[in-house]
Amino acid sequence: MALLFSCGGGDSKQVTVSWNANNDKAVNTTGGGYTLYYSQQSGFDINSANKLDVPYVSGATAPTSATLSLSEGMWFIRIAAYGLVNGTSKVSESSEQISVNVGG
Repeated sequence: MALLFSCGGGDSKQVTVSWNANNDKAVNTTGGGYTLYYSQQSGFDINSANKLDVPYVSGATAPTSATLSLSEGMWFIRIAAYGLVNGTSKVSESSEQISVNVGG
């Protein structure tokens, strides 16, 4: 995963997160994509974290970047791929967390 920062107005900053594509066909077709999980708690449980869905739309692969609007402070981010396999939604294990300190 990589982090790219850009300035945002107001109390939040725009943080762009990018990652390597998952080559699984289910991720890169209708019903597939990625979920970004983010929290200010290190070691957070993804089931109680903020999340952003990054679905497959078209083309060869699902998008491999997304922009989060985050307030100042330390944030922790994880990502998981998902897709439909035989009509059932499957989710990969989430990545190791990365941290980003969003400054003022």
